[in-house]
Amino acid sequence: MMVQNSLRDRSMLEEGLSLIYREQLGLTAERFSLTQNEADPEVLLSHLTRVFGAAASVAISRSDQILLTKHVDKDSENAVVHTIQEGAYRGWTVSLKVSGDVLVHSDEQRREIWWHAFWVLSGVLLVAGAAWLTVHRRLRIDEIRSDMLTTISHEIKTPVAAMKVLMESLEDGTVSGESRSDYYELLHRENDRIGELADHFLLHSRLEKGQLPVRFEPVDLTTLVGGEVKLIRPQLNAVSGELSFEDVSSIIVQTDPAALKIVLSNLLENAVKYGGRPPILTVKLATRDRHAEISISDQGEGIPRSERRAVFRRFYRGDVQLTGGQRGVGLGLPICRHLVRLLKGEIRISSGPEGRGTVFLVRIPISSS
Repeated sequence: MMVQNSLRDRSMLEEGLSLIYREQLGLTAERFSLTQNEADPEVLLSHLTRVFGAAASVAISRSDQILLTKHVDKDSENAVVHTIQEGAYRGWTVSLKVSGDVLVHSDEQRREIWWHAFWVLSGVLLVAGAAWLTVHRRLRIDEIRSDMLTTISHEIKTPVAAMKVLMESLEDGTVSGESRSDYYELLHRENDRIGELADHFLLHSRLEKGQLPVRFEPVDLTTLVGGEVKLIRPQLNAVSGELSFEDVSSIIVQTDPAALKIVLSNLLENAVKYGGRPPILTVKLATRDRHAEISISDQGEGIPRSERRAVFRRFYRGDVQLTGGQRGVGLGLPICRHLVRLLKGEIRISSGPEGRGTVFLVRIPISSS
């Protein structure tokens, strides 16, 4: 709109100037013609130059024959033309074109308006982009929150429903002997599931708020990993799984044993859940480039390359077919990555031999410095 208004104002200004110059040229030429006794184009040109300025473009012609020109440019369409009616120059035609400062200023003003319009449009686009990002982020947060609530509800509802059935069966007296012991064991297991879920959320919240300090101390990594392997074996045996752990000589590292145990516990439990039916796991220790490496591999469906970054996002759940129908809140791997970073290490995902299964590699520096 500003540019259109500028162009309209420029057109009106040019029309007004053209009318003024036409009237002034007619009066000047007619008056000068009446005062002369002899028609001389040089004299007329000199007079017009004095009146309209040395920069004026002037052409003098008689009977369509140009007699004299000065500063005439190619843009003759915008010239003001007057045919003298009286005096010594009767019948002569004078063409005049003046490029005054007003039109130059109008061009500068138009360019300035174009730049102003450009910056205004840029500002509008930036504001619109920021608003879109804000809305998109808010929608993403709402989506994550909705998924989180759905997942939490499902994860809590399942063990609670199972515990209710087990308790009702124990109360009505239909269960006795060894079955009663089995029912109590199942109750403890479902209760542990709820406790584990709560622990994940509390731990993740503390990590997000920076309320979980790490304390580095000398740790025998071989002993620590061996202890976590021993703890996971009952859970693995319950599903007829297998675990191979190559016991190596002591590897001493400077790390936080509590944080590293949480990482290994999560990775081993994931391997049991998604490591195939039955799960077959392999745990290895090695040292390389002043780092200790812990690899945990399985023979499950594996994690597609396109999802290997996404699995470290909060509340992310992969394809149900790949996870074998296993449920979870999607906090285990984000917690692992956060803790490994606090330990100044890194965690990687790769495929197993022949592209099958998943290998998690945790690298931590041998020295904390």
